[in-house]
Amino acid sequence: MVDPFDVRLRARFAGRLPAVLLLSASPAFAQSFDCSKASPPIETAICASTALRAQDNALAGAYARAQYALRGDAHALDLLKQAQRQWISARNRQCARAGDKVADCLVASYAARLTEIGRALGAQQLAAQPQPPVAQAAAQQTSAAQTQAPRPAAQQPVQAAQAQPQPQAQPTPARPTSIATSGAHIEPATVPADRDASALVTIPTPGRYSLRAQSASGVAIQLVDMMTGPGDSAGAAGARDGRLDALLDKGVYKLRTTGAKGAAKPASLKAEAFRDVAAPMTLAADPLTPGDLGDLQQRSFWLDVDADGRVAVEALGRALQDLRLWRDGEELADVRPDISTVEVKAGHPLNRIRLEGKVEPGRYLATAYGGESAVWTDGAPDKPFMIRRLSAPSLAAGLAEGVVGAFGSVRFEAPADFDSFRLEVADPAPVRMVVRRGTEWRAASLARNSRDPFVAATLGAKNRMPAIVEVSGLEGQAFRLRALRDTRDLRIAGAGPTQVIVDVAGEGGDEIP
Repeated sequence: MVDPFDVRLRARFAGRLPAVLLLSASPAFAQSFDCSKASPPIETAICASTALRAQDNALAGAYARAQYALRGDAHALDLLKQAQRQWISARNRQCARAGDKVADCLVASYAARLTEIGRALGAQQLAAQPQPPVAQAAAQQTSAAQTQAPRPAAQQPVQAAQAQPQPQAQPTPARPTSIATSGAHIEPATVPADRDASALVTIPTPGRYSLRAQSASGVAIQLVDMMTGPGDSAGAAGARDGRLDALLDKGVYKLRTTGAKGAAKPASLKAEAFRDVAAPMTLAADPLTPGDLGDLQQRSFWLDVDADGRVAVEALGRALQDLRLWRDGEELADVRPDISTVEVKAGHPLNRIRLEGKVEPGRYLATAYGGESAVWTDGAPDKPFMIRRLSAPSLAAGLAEGVVGAFGSVRFEAPADFDSFRLEVADPAPVRMVVRRGTEWRAASLARNSRDPFVAATLGAKNRMPAIVEVSGLEGQAFRLRALRDTRDLRIAGAGPTQVIVDVAGEGGDEIP
């Protein structure tokens, strides 16, 4: 899968597809470089300015559209790429000498380049339109005259597009550079399965998409961003077909395919958008089981984050593949999902995704995305999904009794001076206890064939930080959790009678005689 925190994913559009992204008021495209790795003085100046970042995004979009528009003319496309490289070199060279006027220099440079690419796009679209014979001849004469005079390298793609001869008959209309239809488009839709090939993927609306190859022999795919280069790949040539699910901006991408020699039938390529199953719901203290979540589906939930900024959300689902957090439903929050597989019921594995971290206080939209379902041993068709805000009741009393619920785990918060923990069950069963304090953690597990029906773990108190104790197991498993201060030395100050109380966690044989 494409890296969820790619630089392309900076904003989100609240609409029919809750996962759509916006980088500016114009069509959204990627930053042309990673601001976290920006080098001075040019890239750091761009990253420090909202206006310059918007110009850089706009140029990235215009450049991608120009590449798509000139895809049928290899010579013009090559000239466009050469001009872009020359412009970047000139921008860096000239603006580096501008001193404290570097921002003004960059604004002017971007504006000029956007104008040049806009002219190239306009000329290409004009050349693709049908013309009457007289006007057509005049256009050809004008184009021929223009080719005699030298032009700057940045304008050469315009010249190449204008110089193309026009047919006399009504031509097939040129494909527009932005597709207005609701679905993604792949051209060509079929590729050879016995060798390397490529196709262009047009994404009309930002959102989450599934890109897939289907063949009789197995074809691997790789998504290539026109600005940032190759991304992740999936599948294996001659073994299995590839599938990539990713959040994508509006624009044109390249999809590389790799086939195996000897494959006879071609491979088909598909791009499908994820769709909302229902309107967003409010996620409060109580868990939600809104219904199924299947392949190519998404569900969204509003939640409020208090002044402390702490957020902890957990989702479980058979087909659950991703979970993201968007501030105000628009801006992607920098909280990385923790993904694992759990069994709440035997033979029914579920994907579990948690989002935990600190964010700015405010209103957020948590969106869960479905995909391929986990395999169940009984072949049941259900695709359950549930989501909750993680909470941790206090373990200050030193004792807690409970039952594992539908999420397969229960959390507790132990005060900072508790450092020894013991988990007990009536009979040995598959349960697990994990104790975390900061970056340190300890784990202890039981199995059905364990000798004793209890496990213990010790994690020293540090920096007055509370510990989070999590008990996990099959749904319906009852347990008892003890928290102790592991003290083996007690000094008594002063004279006179002293009452000593010993806190014992264990069987009767462990007690004082």
